[in-house]
Amino acid sequence: MKRSEESKKRMSEARSGISPGEKHPNFNGYFHTPYGRFCAATTLAKQLGIGYWNIINRCKQNEKTITEKDLKIDNTLNETYIGKTWKDCGWWFEPVDKTNIQ
Repeated sequence: MKRSEESKKRMSEARSGISPGEKHPNFNGYFHTPYGRFCAATTLAKQLGIGYWNIINRCKQNEKTITEKDLKIDNTLNETYIGKTWKDCGWWFEPVDKTNIQ
């Protein structure tokens, strides 16, 4: 598969860390959290000190119930969250239409 010059440029920028998020070739949506809207799960994961897969799972599988195990992973949570879903707590994913991304 031959890539366009624009695609090559965007991939190069993403690899070099110049343009993460919306310009990344694998960008497919926004992560909505109680901490704001993020283009990349890694950005919030670094701020919270947890793995980026935790952010992805919370947003994309937000019907799951929060358990005591989750409290051990993330010290920003407390016992009041147990039994609620991630969606109840403001975690969700907004997919985007890639044809509209410049």
